[in-house]
Amino acid sequence: MIKINDITEKLSLPKFDRPKFDLPKFDLPRIDLTNLDLERVKLPKFDLSKLDISRATDFARDAAYIGVGAVVVSVQTADERRRAVTEQITDQITGQITGQFRKVVGTTD
Repeated sequence: MIKINDITEKLSLPKFDRPKFDLPKFDLPRIDLTNLDLERVKLPKFDLSKLDISRATDFARDAAYIGVGAVVVSVQTADERRRAVTEQITDQITGQITGQFRKVVGTTD
């Protein structure tokens, strides 16, 4: 007769190391802007009275739709990759557990 404790003691699940990455750290209070001369920065000059507001709002709306669409596609792609990796890891773990289970069942007969 096979006891569950005998099986669980002999099974060992694989361990996965998550990738490690460091993001850059900015210490914003230490950034010194006292020597920044804004008068030397040359900004473009344009006449606001000649600006077509409807074209500007259409452009802003289109840019917003493009940005939202890019985010949606990125999230969908990331979700598909997550599912593929999850399936692959599940298959590996299932295969390893099945192999270990067969060894345990085979040795306890």
